[in-house]
Amino acid sequence: MIVNAGQPDITKFAGPLGAALNKDPHMTNIHTVEVVIYNALWPSRWWDMYQQRNGRNFRPITDSRCTIRSEFLSHPYVYPANVSRPIYCDDPNCIAQWKAIYAAGGKDAVRAAVMNDMRSMFPLADIPEPYSDLLTFRKNGWHFVGPYATKKNITIASIAEWAQRPLGKDGLCMVGESYYIWSSAWAHGPFRSAVNCLNAQFKDVMPAESIKEMDFIASGCDGAESFDTELMAVDTKMHPDDQMISRKLITGKDRRVARKPFSELLRM
Repeated sequence: MIVNAGQPDITKFAGPLGAALNKDPHMTNIHTVEVVIYNALWPSRWWDMYQQRNGRNFRPITDSRCTIRSEFLSHPYVYPANVSRPIYCDDPNCIAQWKAIYAAGGKDAVRAAVMNDMRSMFPLADIPEPYSDLLTFRKNGWHFVGPYATKKNITIASIAEWAQRPLGKDGLCMVGESYYIWSSAWAHGPFRSAVNCLNAQFKDVMPAESIKEMDFIASGCDGAESFDTELMAVDTKMHPDDQMISRKLITGKDRRVARKPFSELLRM
C-alpha cells in the first residue's frame, strides 16, 4: 500500500496502523509550515514596467508588508496568462493578519488589502482589479525536521529511508514532500519519495518500460542536453559572441541560443 498523506493527516489515522505511525520518532519529528497563498489573474501585465530580467519570473520580497514573497510569472510558456502570486507568506504574524482580514470581510477584503499593497509597492503602475483570484490557507505548505531531531538520530536522510518501509517490512510506504525534505516545498520531493517507494517495494512487478522511464528521469536524464519537446526558459544575460544562455527546463542544462527580440522568443 502506498500512502500519500502528510504528517497532519497521519495524526487522524486510527487503529493499529495509526498508532504505529504516530508514535514513530520519524513521524513525530516532521514539522509543518503553514502558508497563505493568494493567486490572481489580471487584465494586463502591469508589472512588466518593473521587470528587469525578461523571460524570468519577477519575485519581489519584502518584510515591511505581509505579502512577504510575491511572484509574477514571465517565462515564455506562461507569459500570455497574466497570472501572479501577490502573496506567498509563511510568517505566522502575517498569516494571522490575513486570516483576520478574511474573517472580517471575506475575499473582497483580502483583495482590497492586496491591491493597496501592490499600488504602494509599484506606484508607477496602473494596476487594474484582477479578473479572478484565489485565496488559500495551507496548514502543511511544506515541512522541515523538528528541532533537536538529530539528537534522536532523526535526519532528513533517515526520514526518507524510513518512509520506504515505515513498519519495518514490505507492505506499506509513504510518499510526499514531507518524506523527502531535501526538496522542501518543491514538486521534486514528492517525485523522489515516489521513486524511492517504487524502487524499494514494487520494482519487481513494474513494467520494464515504466522502470526505464523512472530511472531515466531520476538519473537526471542520463546527462541529456535537451529534448525535441522541451521548452526553453530564457535568460537575458548576453555574451560577447552575441548569444544568450537559456536553461532547459527538464534537464537543467545551459545551452546557448542566438539572440532574438523578446517578442519573437514569446512565439517559440
